[in-house]
Amino acid sequence: RFCSPLADASPAGLLAADGVGVLPSLAPVSVPAWLADAFPVGCCVRSLLPCGRRRPLPERLLLPSPAWLPAASCFSALAGFFPVLWRVVVTGFPSFCRQVLASLCTVLLNNLIADIEGAQAAFGVVYKIFMLAFSIALGIGQGYQPVLGYNYSAGCFKRVRSAYLFTLMFSTALMTVFAIVCGCIAPFLMRTFLETDSAREIGTAALRYQCVAMPLLPVNFMAGLTYQVVGNKLAATFLSVSRQGLFYIPLIFIMPRIAQLTGIECMQAVSDVLSFLFALPFTFYFMRSLKKAEQGEKSFETGGYYDGE
Repeated sequence: RFCSPLADASPAGLLAADGVGVLPSLAPVSVPAWLADAFPVGCCVRSLLPCGRRRPLPERLLLPSPAWLPAASCFSALAGFFPVLWRVVVTGFPSFCRQVLASLCTVLLNNLIADIEGAQAAFGVVYKIFMLAFSIALGIGQGYQPVLGYNYSAGCFKRVRSAYLFTLMFSTALMTVFAIVCGCIAPFLMRTFLETDSAREIGTAALRYQCVAMPLLPVNFMAGLTYQVVGNKLAATFLSVSRQGLFYIPLIFIMPRIAQLTGIECMQAVSDVLSFLFALPFTFYFMRSLKKAEQGEKSFETGGYYDGE
């Protein structure tokens, strides 16, 4: 609704001779459907303006032909929407891959261990215990993302380096403590949640193998989160799929042939070690890039020149 004394709320009544809308009163009137569809934002903003003041109307209100205004407005909105949608999809694609691969790996693992007595229950308990620590560490990393984004965009590369190192060390320390505790009390945890001896043995061995590689996990997911925030979508996608897609899924078909049940128990730990090694070059490259950026920033502040080499 418009603040206007015009009973018909026609476009001619809404426009003064100088292209300025006059809003002298608070009398609410109905707006034609074509105008409301064409200018939903303009109508909302118009209703919030103080009455009795003259405000310039949006330029799009001066378009000559009301018949094609809704179609033109929709086309313009869609034309500007698709680039934004594409950026949202590409930026979130690494997280999408991570979630899809996690579900796929669970399906493949359950199919692999379906004929082993107590294995599904044992691996279910191990997975939930592991996710307790991993979710906390991942939450810390996600809290680091806005700090990284704001400071990286502002050119505060020294602060980016400090935030990255602090988050990485804190997450590693957390995972290390959790791994030590879980490794020591693994038999007790399995006795608490499992009933059969075979399931307890499988769960204890699998959890201890997982604890060995647990402190290495922050390097991989921190690198993935970092590249996702700074805009390197390709590197972020490779890092997000490395743990489950590049290593774990192939190991599901390889490790049982090599080491039978022991191979099944330790294949997640092997995948974590390989994903850690895979993430190291990305981490070193990012830190090296930050160092160069800091040097360029210092050179600019002192009046020198830095060419990035």
